[in-house]
Amino acid sequence: MAVLLGTAAAVYAVWPASSSTAGYGVAASPPGHPAAVGAGSPEPVTAGNQQVPIGPPALKPRNPSHVTAWNNGPGGAALAALSAHVSTALMAHGPGRFVRMKQACVSLAADVATASAQPPIPDTVLESRYRQALTSFAAGAADCRAAISASPEGDEDNVITTNLALLDKAISELDAGVRALHQATGKIATLKKA
Repeated sequence: MAVLLGTAAAVYAVWPASSSTAGYGVAASPPGHPAAVGAGSPEPVTAGNQQVPIGPPALKPRNPSHVTAWNNGPGGAALAALSAHVSTALMAHGPGRFVRMKQACVSLAADVATASAQPPIPDTVLESRYRQALTSFAAGAADCRAAISASPEGDEDNVITTNLALLDKAISELDAGVRALHQATGKIATLKKA
C-alpha cells in the first residue's frame, strides 16, 4: 500500500523556506514504507528538459498579510497541531506501531474539531480547500480509530487487531486530506519569510 506524504508538509510545521519556489510536496514511498517527514520537500521530477511537479501545487493567497495574521492566531495554531498529528498517524502506519497510529488519529479528530471552530482562512479558495482537508481528516481519523483495536492479554500484553480494508480506506482519506491541506496551506508557512 503506497502512503503519500507530502503531508502538506504535514508538513506544514516543517515546510522549508525554500519550498516557496518549488511549492510541491507529495512524495510516493514504496509499499509499506512511509516516506520521512521533515527531510525536506521532494524535488520535482525531470522529464526531458522540463521539471514536472510532484503533486498539486500550493495555492497562493490573494491577500498574504491577512492570511499571515490568521496563521499567527488560533487558526494557525490549530493548523500546526492538525499537521503534526496527521503526519504522526501516517508515519506510524505499520506493524508494532498501530497503537501509536490510533492515538494520533484520536488527537487528529480533536484537532479537526478545534480547527473547525476557528475563524476561516481569509481567502475563499484557500478556505474551501482547507474545509475539504478537514472533512477528509475527520473521515480518515474515524476509520483509523475503528480499524485498530487493542485487547488485554494477561497482565501486561495487548493484542492488536486491525481491519486492513478499513485501515486502507483511512489512509486513503488521510492522503486526500494531505493533498487538499497542502494546496490550501503550503504557502502559508513561507509568507513571513517572503
